[in-house]
Amino acid sequence: MSLVLAGYSFGESNHQVYLLDAFRIEDPRILASDWFTTSTLQYHVLFSWLTATLNQLDILRPAFFVGYLAIVVGLHVAWLGIARKIGGSHATYLLSVLFFHASAGGFGLGMNQFLQDGSFLPSNIAAVLMLASLNLWLSRRNTLAAACAGIAGIFHLNYALFAILLFTVFVSLDAWRDRTLKSILKPRAILVALLVCAPSLINIANAAVSKWQHSAVIPLEDFINIYVRFRHPHHYDPSSWPGALWISYLWVIPPAILALVLERRSTQPTDAFRRIGHAFVFLLLMLAGAIVFAGIFWISETIVQMSLYRFSIFPKLIACTLTAWLLLDHFRRSTRLITYILIAVASTLVAIYLLASTANPSTGIAEAVRTFVLTHQPTLLALLGTLIIAGLFFILTRSESVPITSNPSATISNSRKVLLTSTCIGLLLGVLTLAHQNKLGLSTVSDGSPAMQDVGQWAQDSTPINAVFLIPPGDGSFRLASLRSAVVSFKQVPQLNGELVEWKRRLDDVTGIDVSTLRGHMPRTQRKLNQLYNARDPQDLFNVAHRYHATYLVIERDLGPQYAPLLDFTSPDGSLRVYRAPASAVNTTIDPSTHTSGSMLHPKPPAN
Repeated sequence: MSLVLAGYSFGESNHQVYLLDAFRIEDPRILASDWFTTSTLQYHVLFSWLTATLNQLDILRPAFFVGYLAIVVGLHVAWLGIARKIGGSHATYLLSVLFFHASAGGFGLGMNQFLQDGSFLPSNIAAVLMLASLNLWLSRRNTLAAACAGIAGIFHLNYALFAILLFTVFVSLDAWRDRTLKSILKPRAILVALLVCAPSLINIANAAVSKWQHSAVIPLEDFINIYVRFRHPHHYDPSSWPGALWISYLWVIPPAILALVLERRSTQPTDAFRRIGHAFVFLLLMLAGAIVFAGIFWISETIVQMSLYRFSIFPKLIACTLTAWLLLDHFRRSTRLITYILIAVASTLVAIYLLASTANPSTGIAEAVRTFVLTHQPTLLALLGTLIIAGLFFILTRSESVPITSNPSATISNSRKVLLTSTCIGLLLGVLTLAHQNKLGLSTVSDGSPAMQDVGQWAQDSTPINAVFLIPPGDGSFRLASLRSAVVSFKQVPQLNGELVEWKRRLDDVTGIDVSTLRGHMPRTQRKLNQLYNARDPQDLFNVAHRYHATYLVIERDLGPQYAPLLDFTSPDGSLRVYRAPASAVNTTIDPSTHTSGSMLHPKPPAN
């Protein structure tokens, strides 16, 4: 279910940024003229070195795919452990997975996921390690929990801060509950603190030094307009999030709170249940603080950059697990009833989808339904697949005589075991094959086009390794496809204030407007940036290229016969063209009759 919804991708979206830094480590000549890779903070140091090492061994792609599968397995092992530790059954875990994935495909606030972009990312590694840490903490295995949190902290900067904060709260709660502050000074407690803080502080120190050396003071309002409302509204601006995202997140919170209250009032509340309740409440309070101070009232850029919404996936997962426990283990609802409900919902979705696909567009209601289905087609199909798969598992794991909820150890007949095993193996093989081919997931995360891949390959084969390209600013795939430098890209954004000012200045120069005035979600903004870029006068673009020492210009339109002598490459589909920038931007209009050869200006080097 997780692979079907998240899919798998390599070298797409955010993944490109981390690969760029790794290739720079492996060969410093690559992107040596690129402002983004050489003059901005690259804070995923451990991941970059790991990637460079795997690439040198020529096993990068298979290793990343295996690593991603390990993340998926680790996510669900920890998830199952949490469900079992609070007294739930295997059916409780399965139902919580269904709730989680059916709620906007597992997205938390700020459009964050455990399997972000379906890639082997530092944030995904850190998220699963933190969930494993929470699972271990529920059973008081604090040393292993601290080790997992520390490794998460060294992989991702935001998780470094989060790990220290979370374990400070956990240790304080343990000391308060056990009524002894002396436990904090015991050797084991000191070891726990070192395991969390030492790796995390390495990552924090690296970022702190860079911020001290390269950052600049800009007005908070400018920072919010550039970093939040222009570049990251989907991550940081709650006012821009759709209502469906809020509903899909909040609906499980009340039943989860009810589950905590009912268990607290029981005669024998378990230690794990108390602990999960404390973690859940703390995480909700942290999110509430983020919404107030980094969503309604903006008081500090540091709070924004801590990306507290990133951690909303944890209370969502906990809430789904508690809700499933409430239904199956407290109220003891039969899995048979839940299975029937799943089948009914899935059948309804199938009927709506078929009716909408064949409806007469002239009918008002039919057209409205058709438009809704076509607009939300990936989400509806993913939800339908989730319900069908979940219903299948519930049917196969339900005992005929004894409900799983009342007896977790209830036996299953041999014939059903064979059917269950063969079905799981068949589903797994099919899903793994499709995932590896990048054919799964709610939506594509590609920031480029096949044409830009062709341009990138041509650039690798035909241009110097230190060449700089002026590209459409909405594209995010050129740098990785070509391993050549680019003036600026909307997707590849720096983090520090001083770097952010330079990034915006470059976007302003390339588009010819103040880009901070643009509003909208990322795909819409990227399209608008490209439209502005492609509509500019060629003279202006060549002047910008000259200003940033770019030797090539990539554009979607034909600049006309007067610039034909500068045309070096056209993509096979004709959608992208590459022009050489003249040695001087004073007069870019060239008389074809006096032009001799492009190689006189830019001799073609041997392939690098």
